[in-house]
Amino acid sequence: MYFKIHRIISPACFVLFIAFLFSCGGGLTDEQRKKIKEEMETSQIKKVSEAQITEAVLAQGRELVALLGKKRNADSLASAEKVVIHWLEPGAGNATEMEEQLIEAYLMNLTGGTLDNVQKIGTDSLMYTVPVVEKQADSSDVVKGIWSIYFSRKQIVLAL
Repeated sequence: MYFKIHRIISPACFVLFIAFLFSCGGGLTDEQRKKIKEEMETSQIKKVSEAQITEAVLAQGRELVALLGKKRNADSLASAEKVVIHWLEPGAGNATEMEEQLIEAYLMNLTGGTLDNVQKIGTDSLMYTVPVVEKQADSSDVVKGIWSIYFSRKQIVLAL
């Protein structure tokens, strides 16, 4: 009895196994495999410190401001880099409350070290600011305005 049942089940299992192998024939193209691999890499858990994030924002902000100084086309640069860029002039009234505070701070203190700054905005974005300063004939500095660049925290972390 055992021998007869074993004979009946065995060919059926073999046919199902062969059908399973053919159905899993690996029908993905190289492009699809590459896309899946990239998605797996981006979904990996990464431990990044706040200092690393701040340094990355400072570096990217400085690069963008250098590009803005050359061609000053903020809209195309913002869309290409997936950031938000604002040009703010003192007293213009087009700034957020935090940006107004930064403008006032830049106007009061232009002496010493680097003038660029990174601020956390909520939990998912960061704002890089840097003043554009002009030397006057009497050797005094005047703030013409500030560049304000908003970065997504997620993009910064993924870039690291």
